[in-house]
Amino acid sequence: MGLDVYLYRYDDYAATKALEDEYERRSEEIWKAVPENASKDQSSAASAKASAIATELGLGEFGRDDARKHCIEENSKLYPDHLFKVGYFRSSYNNAGINSVLRNLIGWDLSKIFGDIDDEYEIRPDWKMVKVNARTAINDLAAKIAEIGSVRVLESSANIFGSPDTLPKTSAEALAIFQKEVGGNKDRSGCYGNRDGEFYFDAPLKVIAVIPGVSKILSTRLCTYLIYEADLSWYSHALEIVEETADWVLAQPDQDKYLVHWGG
Repeated sequence: MGLDVYLYRYDDYAATKALEDEYERRSEEIWKAVPENASKDQSSAASAKASAIATELGLGEFGRDDARKHCIEENSKLYPDHLFKVGYFRSSYNNAGINSVLRNLIGWDLSKIFGDIDDEYEIRPDWKMVKVNARTAINDLAAKIAEIGSVRVLESSANIFGSPDTLPKTSAEALAIFQKEVGGNKDRSGCYGNRDGEFYFDAPLKVIAVIPGVSKILSTRLCTYLIYEADLSWYSHALEIVEETADWVLAQPDQDKYLVHWGG
């Protein structure tokens, strides 16, 4: 799960929007009539009706206007193997997602770079602003790394659904939990979390600070913040690709035809 950001070029946004909205309205009526315990035949019949509507409206699969709406996704010239592309960005909903990392370190995220996105799904950004914001975020991240080092922060707290009685109360009890985990993972492989804690067998953390605190998720829950060394170049490169995307759009003769789809 995560946030996905796509860049589209529309030949005629108003026409595409009208056609896709019409398909959405009519197909929803079809599926509303299908019972929750529908048979395979009933579901297939509904799908066929929806497909017929798409064909009638001149739309492609799932009611997309493939003839007039074009997804832009090209490898970056700077970092061609990066997950981010010219026209595609992503932030996972965990501590490693670019939004989480940037917010913690410099107060930026993708939404802020694009002008504080709220509940909008399709936006026509101010690409000059996006370019300036992306470059500012790049510089801020570089300055932060120069100031405190290349580090990230991990919040560790007890499972909110667990009982305090099951938590370790001594170092020996904590070691016993670790021993049990090692016994069930004899290869000591993987990085994962479970009800007992978080384990980093494949990529051990080089922790340089342990700071007791209060959870940002639940203010009544105590936690521990671990500050650890981490290579942040992936995030810096991602920001450079956002800037590269802004430059790419700004170089187009019809910039007004480019919209960003923003969704999780």
